[in-house]
Amino acid sequence: MTTYVIGDIHGYFDKLVSLLINQGLIANDLSWTGEDSTLCFLGDYFDRGPKGVEVVDLMMRLQVEASMAGGKLIALPGNHEAFFLAALRFGDQRDSYTRTTFRTQWAWNGGNPDELHRIEKHHIHWLCNLPAMVRLGDYLLVHADSGFYLKYGDSIDSVNSAMRAVFCGRNIGGEMSMLIDGFCRRGHFTERPAGGVQRARYFLRIYGGKQIVHGHTPIAYVTGIDPDQVTKPLIYANGLAINLDHGLYQGGNGFIYQLPDTPQVK
Repeated sequence: MTTYVIGDIHGYFDKLVSLLINQGLIANDLSWTGEDSTLCFLGDYFDRGPKGVEVVDLMMRLQVEASMAGGKLIALPGNHEAFFLAALRFGDQRDSYTRTTFRTQWAWNGGNPDELHRIEKHHIHWLCNLPAMVRLGDYLLVHADSGFYLKYGDSIDSVNSAMRAVFCGRNIGGEMSMLIDGFCRRGHFTERPAGGVQRARYFLRIYGGKQIVHGHTPIAYVTGIDPDQVTKPLIYANGLAINLDHGLYQGGNGFIYQLPDTPQVK
């Protein structure tokens, strides 16, 4: 069984479709052709691009089709799902961290107003119940290169349960503020400030696995190269972390990463 992982989509539906077709995971009619493959999405389906709802709709359908074919589609929530759901649910209530409304904060981060009207209940239910962390063998998949997950539990199950409660809650704007603030932090596993390798090792010791796979922080932002030159993952922290944010919204062409059978850790 082959496992593929793709980073932040940000509403770039057409680019996503091209990547999936080129990888042989869907046909031209957008039906699943990946057979027993596993396809993992690392979050950030909305904002900055024009078709976040279409991205979610495609993922939901492919999840069913993949399962029927013996494959699997896994999706994690990102900070932009938190922005979107908070804007939808809490609207003009003020975020306790930024002192702005949830809708304003979402708009600042590339929110598309028409998507608040086009989203449907079955999309929301699906988004609210996504797992925040998934372990596939020796790989630990999360959206963000952030240590905030540690505040929500010391096991994958406890983190997923606690974060689902926030995503699905309706009267806890303050808790959503805390979640968004933690989600938006980045660089936890880098050496600026020092200690990224040690933090990555600790993170893996708590949740299991040998290599962290994440999106959230554009590779072009970290490396300084042009987004359209980003064609492969950024592997860092002595091989303990893999960054897959290909920067689609920055003009990148994107890529889908096939996980090696065995993590290559120094």
